[in-house]
Amino acid sequence: PDDVEARFFYSYYRLWDGTKGDAYSDFITFCKSVRSIVEAVAKSDYSEADKEKLLKDMCSYVKGLPSSMSGIQVDLWKTAPESEKAKYNNQKKACEKMGIELLYNFGDAIETHFNDNADIRSISVDAWKQAVAVQQQYPYCGIDKTLPEKYLVKMQKNDPNYTLPKKAGCISFR
Repeated sequence: PDDVEARFFYSYYRLWDGTKGDAYSDFITFCKSVRSIVEAVAKSDYSEADKEKLLKDMCSYVKGLPSSMSGIQVDLWKTAPESEKAKYNNQKKACEKMGIELLYNFGDAIETHFNDNADIRSISVDAWKQAVAVQQQYPYCGIDKTLPEKYLVKMQKNDPNYTLPKKAGCISFR
C-alpha cells in the first residue's frame, strides 16, 4: 500500500498473523522495513500533528517487540527436540539483539527526518530509552555494550535529567 500508516501496520500485524515458527524471519523483515517507513512518514503529506501521532503509535508498538519475539523463541525452545534447542536459543539472542537495534534505529530515523521538530524528536528519545532498558534486560545478546553511553548524549539533548540505569550484572560501579 502507498499509505505509510497501512505499510507499518501491515508489517506489524504480519508478525502476529504467522506461526511461531515464522516469527523469526517475519521479525527480520519487519526490522528492515521500519527505517524506510519513518522516512515515508516524513515525506508524506500528513500534517505535523498527524505525523507525530502516527510516530507515537508506531513507537508504542515497537517498544514491546524485543521481549515478545524473545518469548516466542523461548516457547519454541521449550517444546523443541534436543537437536533443535541450540537453533532456538540462537534465534532468541538474535531477536533480542535485533529488537534493541530496532529501537535505536527507529529513534535514529526519527532524529534524522524530524530533527527540527522537538515534539516529534522526543519520540526518538522514548525509543532510545526503551532500547537502553531492553539492553539491560538482555545484556548477553551480543549487542555493543557501549551503545547506552553513546546514546546518552542524544537523550540528554532532549531530556537533560535522564541518567543511565545501573549496568546489568552482579557488580555495578555506577
